[in-house]
Amino acid sequence: MKKNIILKKRGAAVLIAVLFFVIISMILVLGTSSSFMRDYLSYRDFQTSKNAYYLAEAGLEDAMYRLKQSPAPPVGHTETITLDGNTVVTTITDVPEGKLVSSVATTAGNVVRKASAILTQSTIASFDYGGYVGAGGLTMSGSTNIDGSVFSRGSILGNNSIITGSVTSRGTTGLNGSITRIINQGTNSMRAGTISNSTITGVPYCWSAPSSQMGSPLVTAVCSLLTPVADRAFPITDTQMVGSGGWKDVVITNGATKACTGGKYQVSSSETISVPTKIDCDLRINGGSTLTLGAVVWVTGDVEIKAGGSVNVDLALGAQSVPILADPGTALLRLTKGKITIEQDAEFNVGQNPFAQVILASWNTSASTGGGNTAIEVEDDTLGNLIVYAPYGEVKLKDDAQMTDMVGYKVTMEDRAKINYTNNLQNMLIYAGPPAVLTPWVVYDWREAL
Repeated sequence: MKKNIILKKRGAAVLIAVLFFVIISMILVLGTSSSFMRDYLSYRDFQTSKNAYYLAEAGLEDAMYRLKQSPAPPVGHTETITLDGNTVVTTITDVPEGKLVSSVATTAGNVVRKASAILTQSTIASFDYGGYVGAGGLTMSGSTNIDGSVFSRGSILGNNSIITGSVTSRGTTGLNGSITRIINQGTNSMRAGTISNSTITGVPYCWSAPSSQMGSPLVTAVCSLLTPVADRAFPITDTQMVGSGGWKDVVITNGATKACTGGKYQVSSSETISVPTKIDCDLRINGGSTLTLGAVVWVTGDVEIKAGGSVNVDLALGAQSVPILADPGTALLRLTKGKITIEQDAEFNVGQNPFAQVILASWNTSASTGGGNTAIEVEDDTLGNLIVYAPYGEVKLKDDAQMTDMVGYKVTMEDRAKINYTNNLQNMLIYAGPPAVLTPWVVYDWREAL
């Protein structure tokens, strides 16, 4: 009897142990299965989301292809494509920059992904530097400052002047440029054949030994061996400005002409120019007056913006920038005409779209041919979204003048003049007006939409 009791107890213990093992095993299996199921569902959702994204991209690319091939194949304002129960709807709408193509993809599992792109027929210019300077070189004096990088085909001469970005003086061979008395803030590089009397916390690259070239304050790092510096083209080509299909052609093909009085066209109050326009004389914007640009203005004489005058970009153009081109049109006249003078307290697109720039471009060639005429001169307290552009002339910036970028064959900065470069210039749209010839659509912006 006692033996039977012991056997029963042992059997119960074994049964309990087996049940416990089974329960633990089930818990482990269920836990593993749950984790596996979560991973599976997560992977499935991720894959479905990816499929939706690719579908959105496919719809976007299809619509853009059709738009680029216009007028054939035709493009509707809304297109719907259905594939295996998945749907993508693309919509094309007009925006100031051109065409906005939007794509919304919805899978059979109701997962939604979106994409969008902007196509434009305007010129896209990339200003990667705060200053582009030709063989005439850059001279800075009197607490001048460039908040950005500088590329020069000539020398860069400062007076303990500050440049916050990279500093490159290429010279004529890519090895014989020079940088003198420049303070470089940040950890950017300096590149020149010789670097003297300059301060840099980044990496200096130069041809000559630093021990014999550095003055006080000294470059604070060992000068690495300089390799030839490649040339950099100016952001806007000659063709885009004065060549076939360029700004002047837009005016000739689609433009109007303003009547001149006494050799001048004067803006004396508030005026908007909405179509490409030729001013076949000098242009003068008087103090207290505002000229609003809705298309390129081609001036065959000089441009004068008096103290307190303003130039804005039409808000209807969105982020697009607009030029005034001063070009007398012949090689002889370009030596003395096509000059731009901006007096004190002038403002450019202040308080307007921060991405839109007023571009003042001069085709005066005096500096590049050894002459003494200044192409663009900007005086006291000029302020705003302004780019000055003189690829063959001299640019002079004086007395607290501030702008976003500059291009000149030769550049002189004096008395607290400053460049305030912004990164949105790296992919800048320039609108001249309806193109002189049919130009293809190009992608300006492409992103996944929220």
